Amino acid sequence: MAKVWRLIDSFAACLGYAGAVFGVVAISLMMVIITTNVVMRYFFDKPLLFIEELVAYLLVGAVFLGLAYTTREGAHVSVDLVVKRLSDRTRQVLDVVTSLLVLAIMTVYLWYGFKFFLDLLETQRRSITSLATPMWIPVAFMCMGFLLLCLAIVAHIVTRILEKEVKVGKGLAK
Repeated sequence: MAKVWRLIDSFAACLGYAGAVFGVVAISLMMVIITTNVVMRYFFDKPLLFIEELVAYLLVGAVFLGLAYTTREGAHVSVDLVVKRLSDRTRQVLDVVTSLLVLAIMTVYLWYGFKFFLDLLETQRRSITSLATPMWIPVAFMCMGFLLLCLAIVAHIVTRILEKEVKVGKGLAK
């Protein structure tokens, strides 16, 4: 059982890492694109009109696809003023309970995001900008990000439950 779980956890970790790599690439592209636009506007008086839309889509992808990695690394902002005063066992139980609540909320977001994605795919709605981007593309980033986040939360919950020895470390709540 533990071997199977390690395989599943490793797969979820790889997906989360892939999302983080996409985020780094997206942010790097954003810097290059914005710099190019500044150069085009100031030196050649020819701004690229589609830049803001493209950068916004890259930002959506970077944020949502980076959520799972951030969760696995325990890097989300948390306030632990009260929690750090609790016993290790109580902290572990509280971590599992809050993770289950977060999972429930993120699953609802995933469900409605996926319904919205299917609606956009069916209606073929496009942005009203010069790119006329199909709107399902940024929503697909959002849905993939929520799916990866849900996988990371499930992995965190199972790992916390299977821990033989209570350890304070990475996770949703440090």
